[in-house]
Amino acid sequence: MNAAKAIQYGYFNQWSSAKPANKKYRDLDSEVRPRLIELGEQIVGQISAYLKNGGTFDNNMLKDFVRLVNATHLSEDDKEKMFECLQRIQSCEHN
Repeated sequence: MNAAKAIQYGYFNQWSSAKPANKKYRDLDSEVRPRLIELGEQIVGQISAYLKNGGTFDNNMLKDFVRLVNATHLSEDDKEKMFECLQRIQSCEHN
């Protein structure tokens, strides 16, 4: 959640300072939220499938994870916290 907030605030600040000429916005209820829910379900499904197929989130993978996750406005600390959350999911999956 914190990573999503970091990305959202970063883009909002960028948008606020740019003062875009395009005043047409996507509707939050009919377009944005349904798409975010869909993406969230896809992510959860992919994590679940990865773990069910024997995948792990081993500490040795952290450095590569931080390097490969290239979302704008995410700090290295945000990425490390995301990886810790994946490890917690993995722990729950094995219990």
